[in-house]
Amino acid sequence: MPNRSTRARVRLSWAVAACALVAFVPATARGAEPAIATRYSAPEGCPEAPELARQVAQRSGKVALAFGEGRPEVDVAISRDRESYTARLVLAGGLPREVAASSCAEAVSAIAFVIALAYDPDATPPDPPRPAAPVRPIPPPEAPAPARTEAARVSTSPATRLSGPRFVPSALVEVGSLGGLSVGARLGLSVEWSGAWYAPAFRASIGRTLPASVEGEGRRALLTFTDGELEGCGLSFGFGALGARVCAFGLVGAVESLGRVAVPRSDVVMWSAVGLSAPLAVGLGRFLDLEVRPMVGRTLAFDRFYAEPDTSVYEAPALYAKVGVGVRVKVP
Repeated sequence: MPNRSTRARVRLSWAVAACALVAFVPATARGAEPAIATRYSAPEGCPEAPELARQVAQRSGKVALAFGEGRPEVDVAISRDRESYTARLVLAGGLPREVAASSCAEAVSAIAFVIALAYDPDATPPDPPRPAAPVRPIPPPEAPAPARTEAARVSTSPATRLSGPRFVPSALVEVGSLGGLSVGARLGLSVEWSGAWYAPAFRASIGRTLPASVEGEGRRALLTFTDGELEGCGLSFGFGALGARVCAFGLVGAVESLGRVAVPRSDVVMWSAVGLSAPLAVGLGRFLDLEVRPMVGRTLAFDRFYAEPDTSVYEAPALYAKVGVGVRVKVP
């Protein structure tokens, strides 16, 4: 019966093959190149760049890597997240791909096969480990304890394997079209998972605008919008240092209005909206991102504000847009 290390290597080989077939079939038409400029980075304790080149050459005699020569065509970056390692590969002109493994050596072996297969469709996968030599059994004690069976682990594809979660507080300055031209601020806290394509994230935030002057039918008023928002994201895309998510949100809040008429009238009405957003994050460091959040919303409950009976000062549009710019801190 194969031991657990053999089963782990078999599962890794299946995961690597699936990742390579899905992500890199179009690249095989390029043909072999004698030396491919490569950039490689990895945490301390991981295999070094020559070991990656050796494993690529072992998979295919047509592919060779060269480090530190010209602009890199192959960029490999290995990172550690708690108890797993992720090898991130970017080929020139392509989107990043990731392979996750339980050890750094397994991640390097997997990504070496993916690189070889991208340039040589006849590249060979790593050989399974040889079975260990039989060990002479030790006589059991007089009263042995019953053996405990270990439940089989279910392997997951690298494309759907998630790491995390991590908490990410954020602060944004927003400019929008509600109340004419409105300016405000938003504070939020997200919980996020990392993955190749599917990376769920959820954010709760509160926002408030500065008083905005609106006018209609010869009347004027000041409107201030306050809301509490929940946002959920599913798909995630990476382009080098740029990351993007596709999200949907819903909010409920209040509109504080002060009518500037002969007899000033103040009022507070409820409002709600739903919409779509596409947060973009640009890495500024290991723990800090610049965030740009465009969004479009559909107002639901709030229609208009009356400064006097039958005098409509402001009628909310069915659709509105906002753009927020700020920073987010990635808590380890």
